Amino acid sequence: NNTLNSLAYYGGIEYFFKNFSDYFPNVLFLSIEILVGLFGNIFIMTAIASSNELKESTINILIFNMAIADIIISSFTNSFIIVTIFVGEEFFTQNRLFCDFLAAICLVVCETSMISIFFLAINRYVNICHPKLFNKLFSKKMTYFYCLIAWTIGVLIDVPNIVGWGGHYYDRKVLACLWNRLVSHSYNIFFPISSIIIPSICVFVLYMRIFLYV
Repeated sequence: NNTLNSLAYYGGIEYFFKNFSDYFPNVLFLSIEILVGLFGNIFIMTAIASSNELKESTINILIFNMAIADIIISSFTNSFIIVTIFVGEEFFTQNRLFCDFLAAICLVVCETSMISIFFLAINRYVNICHPKLFNKLFSKKMTYFYCLIAWTIGVLIDVPNIVGWGGHYYDRKVLACLWNRLVSHSYNIFFPISSIIIPSICVFVLYMRIFLYV
């Protein structure tokens, strides 16, 4: 009975080895992504922080901000996705708040990175197509404000999951704590449109305007 009960939960070391061919490639890919993301973003952040010339560039402030989000994704979020595969569903059933925390961090930093890309596109567009406005719109003070906006949007996107519109859960398909796609159909529409599709379209349009301008 104990064996049957333990196998009723997804994830865990026993489950991993029973489904080795399915989940080992995922663990391997995440491990590579952690190493590349961690050292790559540390290199970027160190290069910017150690150079007065690079620190003065507002685009590098935005890149530094995006690197912070990306390093959290690669080192923290992806690491815990691997951990969740091995500790399994039972652990997170007993520690629901921790699962909510991991899912929220994942969503917040991913959205912050996306919005940072959007502000980078605006930065390039204004600098190339409207250079007279650049110093006003992208002073150091304003650029730090844009960084704050990026993190604020990241947090706001996850608020519906906290207040009950959406939710977090242990996803049995990927064996990780993520946004619960089964709770609210309306949030399922709102989330991808507001956090992925609209920013992506805006970035595409901005770079197309730059391409046509030059």
